[in-house]
Amino acid sequence: MTRTTSKTDRNCIMPKPQPRPTIEIIGARMHNLQNIDVSIPLNAWTAITGVSGSGKSSLVFDTIHAEGQRRYFETLSTAARRYLDQLERPDVDRIDNLPATIAVGQKQQPRGGITRVSQTTGIESLLVQLFVEQGQLQCPDCRIPVRTSNAPDALRAIASLPEGSRFQVCFPALMKSGAKANAIDEEKRYWDGEGFQRFLDLPSENKNLPAFLVIVDRLKSGGDEARIAESVEQAFSTGLGRCILLVEPAAAEAANYSGYSQAIADEQSREWTAWFFYREPECPSCGLTLPPLDELLFRTTSPDGMCSKCNGHGYVQNKAKKKLVCPECDGLGLGTVPRLTQLQLIDESPQLTFAECLHRTIAEMLSEIPEEITGPQASIVRSLRSRLEGLAALGLGSLSLSRLTRTLSTGEFQRLGLAAALNDEFVNTLYLFDEPTAGLHPRDRAGIGGWLRRFVDQGNTVITIEHHEDVVQAADHVIELGPEAGSNGGTITASVPAAEYRLSMPEEEPAGFTTDDGGQLQLTGVTCHNLSDLSVTIPLRRFVVVTGVCGSGKTSLICESLYPALIEQLASREGSTVKPPEFDDPFAPPGSVASITGAETISDCVLMNETQLAGSSRSTPATYLKVFDDIRKLFAETTDAQTRGYKPSRFSFNTSRGGRCQYCEGIGSVEIDMQFLANLNVRCPECKGTRFAQDTLEVSYRNRNIADVLAMTVDEAFAFFRNHQLILRKLQLLRDVGLGYLTLGQPTRTLSRGEAQRLKLASYLNAASGTQMLFLFDEPASGLHPSDIATLLKALRRLVEQGHSVVVIDYEPQVTRQADWVIELGPGAANDGESAVFEGPPA
Repeated sequence: MTRTTSKTDRNCIMPKPQPRPTIEIIGARMHNLQNIDVSIPLNAWTAITGVSGSGKSSLVFDTIHAEGQRRYFETLSTAARRYLDQLERPDVDRIDNLPATIAVGQKQQPRGGITRVSQTTGIESLLVQLFVEQGQLQCPDCRIPVRTSNAPDALRAIASLPEGSRFQVCFPALMKSGAKANAIDEEKRYWDGEGFQRFLDLPSENKNLPAFLVIVDRLKSGGDEARIAESVEQAFSTGLGRCILLVEPAAAEAANYSGYSQAIADEQSREWTAWFFYREPECPSCGLTLPPLDELLFRTTSPDGMCSKCNGHGYVQNKAKKKLVCPECDGLGLGTVPRLTQLQLIDESPQLTFAECLHRTIAEMLSEIPEEITGPQASIVRSLRSRLEGLAALGLGSLSLSRLTRTLSTGEFQRLGLAAALNDEFVNTLYLFDEPTAGLHPRDRAGIGGWLRRFVDQGNTVITIEHHEDVVQAADHVIELGPEAGSNGGTITASVPAAEYRLSMPEEEPAGFTTDDGGQLQLTGVTCHNLSDLSVTIPLRRFVVVTGVCGSGKTSLICESLYPALIEQLASREGSTVKPPEFDDPFAPPGSVASITGAETISDCVLMNETQLAGSSRSTPATYLKVFDDIRKLFAETTDAQTRGYKPSRFSFNTSRGGRCQYCEGIGSVEIDMQFLANLNVRCPECKGTRFAQDTLEVSYRNRNIADVLAMTVDEAFAFFRNHQLILRKLQLLRDVGLGYLTLGQPTRTLSRGEAQRLKLASYLNAASGTQMLFLFDEPASGLHPSDIATLLKALRRLVEQGHSVVVIDYEPQVTRQADWVIELGPGAANDGESAVFEGPPA
């Protein structure tokens, strides 16, 4: 039976849900992107995934963010817009519905300076605001409050006296106690000539106090208000901004005055309580003048704020030129006055000094602030509590605010950056995150999804580059690029709701690299940061993984204890060629190791991290592996180069005697001072980013000039130089560690932490056999797609098969499952973790 829909039925039909508005990207061709079209939902979280080099960063940062930045500059003044022509417009046909963008990349962790957690998170700037508005100076010698006050403050104190109370209005003499009697008499005669005939001599024990007080008037509270006000104003004006009230002791106790007071007796032995009102910060007890209470006082670069012993550096040098944490400021770099400045965060809470606030942990500081906040500075205190809550929610509650950011673990530093991003309470904004969970243990990653969701809940759009399946599944939408890296990538292989997406996992090889007994390295009595008297055993000629939650002590054990102690032992051997690096950081000294045994067969120890690659802005993968030397020689052998008399140095961008661009000095970009904005790096207008002068670019090899070669990926160069075995061998090393997608000329300072370590690993893949080296890696799989991790594991297996030992700090289950031996530290972070909770095979 067929039913006919009536008019009433039609009125009851629910309207179809409207599709979510989207960012429309049409014809994106940046780098290896293959003219792609893609839609990204607004007011949602989209995860971008794919193998390394597939085009994720090209889409997110080089296309979306670059266009957002260009549009932002169009809204600025004419002076700022003059740089727009120098900004490279991304190679894309158009982008519709693009909100304002904020990019949060993987920040390079600082390796120097004394930047604290409190400064990185913005907490210190909020504390400074509170201390400037409501804080109270303390005399560093007397440890008493030093306040600034004016006539209204003195009049309010007088008004609080019981009616009829006697008091005297005075100001201090210029002559100090201990001066010669005739000098004191001479000043009294001066004041007598000015109409002041009554004086009160003060004790002469303190040479910084005035010799006597000049009495302006003797009055009673509740009397003639005009006379009282006139006397107080006269005391301030005549006494150079200083007014002292002498009040009857009983009346002083009943009054509302919380400043410094002092008992004084007059000539008739009558007791008075002295109240001090000074316009300038001067100690009423010893006369010491303090700097004004302003923001400059809390800066280590300010003459008033810096520690006089270490000049704001936080450290001093002993006679042996060894750096030590400054004992005066305890490494804060601040002088005594700012460190001792006090603040009462809320009513009825104890006074805290600025130094006490900085030495508290995030959790301790959070406990000082109630959820319900009122008062004149409520908005600042609420912002302070909000930031502390965010940091605690990310598992960073155990960090001290005074902890230097360069001493943090990678995961801790990464989460600090996320917390700082959410402090900007924007709406209708597009946030772009580059692998926000890189370097995080699976337990620590659990809170990141909820953290990113808060951006969406505030009315924003979030795009993350991500490889971890648990985080990808927490997103609303997933876009996968691929299928491979470089020219074989750059296409959209999936664009679906997260619930419909499954991350492709490579087939794992059987676990366990080796079976022969290579001996053991035994460490006893390891003490560093939260590690206390820890002992562990590391099998040699094995693949060993050290894991545990962020902050459990992995870096402290391997990088800061094992490495310096073992290097020192190896260097002390007779005839050793091992040169230990200098460990001269007073804020991160090497850990203490009671003993290391079993190292007899180890010839050298290499720490694989990114620090050695960050030194030069000119370093590239080609120069790091010395393959560029071979390429330059090849260009110098061409007929055109020989005709012009060009040597290999002509094709170097590192020397002024070569053929580099003189305008940018071979860097390919120039930095523009944007005054109130962050400095902007733009392509060199002279060489158009090629790094070289025009006559150098006129020389070609197989129709490619030297700049064209530097723009090739490793895989492209491998095919291009197919007849040159020396070049191929070096390029193959980069391919073996999964870096075939890198361009030869990419600055190494722009590499991720994992890429930097793999680049260093490539230089050791052909380490001499017959020697046994110990390789220490700090999270080499950070930010890698599972397919790239599989490639990395093959390279690590190659080292072990050559007879070396490999120790890796990592969290990835894919890495741990392939280990011969696992050491897990924990069970928690900081003080909750200081032991090896597991040692043994991964099974």
